[in-house]
Amino acid sequence: MLLFILFFFLFALAASLFRFLAVFVQVSLALYAVHWVAENPHVYGGYFVALLFLLLAVRAVSRWVNKP
Repeated sequence: MLLFILFFFLFALAASLFRFLAVFVQVSLALYAVHWVAENPHVYGGYFVALLFLLLAVRAVSRWVNKP
């Protein structure tokens, strides 16, 4: 019975951790893209890549904060 309760506790923890990691990865990619554009300003399409990652990060954070 103890293993059964432990399994469901770890399952709930993994589900919430997965949701956090899904947001964390997108935010870290957006920050890295902004840093990359700041270091290499003459890269073709660099601003578009940074803007795309920023929009995806804002969407992920918004969905995480306003989850049902």
